[in-house]
Amino acid sequence: MKITYEPEEWVLVQVAEDLVKVFGSWRGGYINGDSWRMNSGIEKVEKDGDYWLFIGYSGSIYKCHKDDYTLNSPYNNGILATQNLTPMKKAAALRFIQSKIESRRITRDLPKDEVEKLYKQNVNQHPTADTEDIWRKAIEEWCIVNWLDGMQDCKTVHDARKHLHEMMNYEFKMRLDPAINGGFKYTKEKI
Repeated sequence: MKITYEPEEWVLVQVAEDLVKVFGSWRGGYINGDSWRMNSGIEKVEKDGDYWLFIGYSGSIYKCHKDDYTLNSPYNNGILATQNLTPMKKAAALRFIQSKIESRRITRDLPKDEVEKLYKQNVNQHPTADTEDIWRKAIEEWCIVNWLDGMQDCKTVHDARKHLHEMMNYEFKMRLDPAINGGFKYTKEKI
């Protein structure tokens, strides 16, 4: 299921060397305050008239108007500051967007074996980045698949870490339970 978000304001943030995310925000009113959301990481970018469509690793789509690249809300700037993230300058963001569009255009027009060759060259140049990327994607997917209602109640990073820790402990307990895992008993003995 693809979910589409259309933020009123948005910026790109570089979370890691090879991971850029969309930080979208919505202005609230007197009753409901400002809100924000960050995608799982930009996998693809498409152009749709005056909008950029950012397709994330989770499949969600952020439909962002080209003129709304800004964060005017002190609340949203504070959210980024607490996570030690800085919005990319608009020129850098546009270069990133253009590179994503160009890379899709290039690979779409190439035969499959040429695309695989380019991929292998990139992996050989950055072997650890690929491994880290695989683990990051696996962890993000696991978190999305195991999303529980309690995650929405997390107000701080500490709360989110605590909830994630509880989810992981539950998962490990289930896998170690012989009644669930098919009768396997795990021991500390080395094979």
